[in-house]
Amino acid sequence: MPTIRRDDTEVELAPGETVLDGLLRAGAHPLYSCRVGACFTCLSRVVEGTPPEDAQEPLSDAERARGLFLPCIAVPDGDLVVGDAS
Repeated sequence: MPTIRRDDTEVELAPGETVLDGLLRAGAHPLYSCRVGACFTCLSRVVEGTPPEDAQEPLSDAERARGLFLPCIAVPDGDLVVGDAS
């Protein structure tokens, strides 16, 4: 199962669980709104690892190149270290 780390929070995702849901379950407080990849409120950056392609699909090429992705729709295959989009 993939492990997600953001700041001081680390969580192992359950099968099929999104990055956002895992972080919320672990007590992290990431920004989010729609939970379906439409509002971009949860936009985050991968510091280590590779985000799922579908979690980058709605983004521009420049955003993808910066490692940005949407945690609300990201169900990763491997471990990720994530941070703010800025």
